[in-house]
Amino acid sequence: MTFNSGSGSDLYRAQCNGDGFLTWSYPRTLPGFSLQPGNQSIQAMAMPFSSGMVVTNCHCMLHIIAAGTPPSLIKMGIFDKTSKMIAQSANLAASAIWTTAPLTVTIALTSPVTIPSSDLYYVAFLINGVFGTTQLQLGRVGALNAALWNAIGSGISPALGSNGQTDFPANGNNVPGLGIAPALGFWFAAS
Repeated sequence: MTFNSGSGSDLYRAQCNGDGFLTWSYPRTLPGFSLQPGNQSIQAMAMPFSSGMVVTNCHCMLHIIAAGTPPSLIKMGIFDKTSKMIAQSANLAASAIWTTAPLTVTIALTSPVTIPSSDLYYVAFLINGVFGTTQLQLGRVGALNAALWNAIGSGISPALGSNGQTDFPANGNNVPGLGIAPALGFWFAAS
């Protein structure tokens, strides 16, 4: 995948970079809906990354803040289209970012990752457990026809999920049980 001069990708990069991100699932002004991420469910959105990008953070949009005792685990991470985990954050379940009012949440990766090749990668969110009182909800686009989330030809699905997961696999290992996740449409980004 290359981003050619004079193409729509220049406009994508200009808007994305102007907002301080390297890439995102779609412009951050679009999420008008929210959804509670599923417990023990990896939820991921595909987005373009360029070779050599150095990624230090993942981002999500918090629409409804949580309250009460935190769950066991909340992480974000990045995996490639073969499902190999390449980077992830520390466990931030006890962080105040989920119970205060930031709209765009920044999650630091445990170490920066240099993207090895220009391609689509997945930025993922995982929660293991629930908050004691109010569950967080992440920003997303409205529900779309499930068929729109299918891969086209030999391409990849724009949204994947995997249930029954208590943590991400170690970097270099594959994320198990991934399948098309048509209900997602979350706004995720990387910087």
